[in-house]
Amino acid sequence: MAVKKKLPALKRLIKKIEKVTHVRPATEEELAALQKLAGGKLPEEAMEFYSHYSFEGIVRIDEYIDLYGINEIVRWNTDAVPGFMVLPFGLLTVASWVDGDAICIDLNSVGEKFGYGGCYTTQVIRQCSHELFSEGEEITFYRKALGGLVRLPYTRENVVALSPYVTNDFSYLLKRLRDGELRYIELTKTLDDYEKKRLQETAQES
Repeated sequence: MAVKKKLPALKRLIKKIEKVTHVRPATEEELAALQKLAGGKLPEEAMEFYSHYSFEGIVRIDEYIDLYGINEIVRWNTDAVPGFMVLPFGLLTVASWVDGDAICIDLNSVGEKFGYGGCYTTQVIRQCSHELFSEGEEITFYRKALGGLVRLPYTRENVVALSPYVTNDFSYLLKRLRDGELRYIELTKTLDDYEKKRLQETAQES
């Protein structure tokens, strides 16, 4: 029997939300809409959180992160960038930085490889750039070492490669929001890391 994941102590986070808006349990219809949006893959800790602590609209946490209520999660994943551009590849937007970069649950990360032969055992949290994943048929950016203008098709592999890991899972995301410990990842660092990896792969192939 699977062990049910527990939510972290959230009193401080809930107080932050309650300063802005009313907190209430989600309705069955809201939870069904959220799970449908996630293709039935919403992590149980996320379901548990919204079951008890639903709210309307957007709540700004510590002046730099916007946490979304269920209605806004639906809107940002169906009618805003980068949300609707990355959802088809398993990245569900649940919050964003004030500059527009999305904070996403990677619904498909369990079992995928990372680093030196390891595999993710949880649905990790990633940051998705609103500059990279804007409307268009390709992901484009400039890197001199990679030949200048880089054009990549929208695939899960490419989207994930350009969406840096933020933290272990939704529970850890809540902890970091509670404690003010979430750190923004600059796009330049994301592209530097991508360039380094691609150059290493090219060197290994030659």
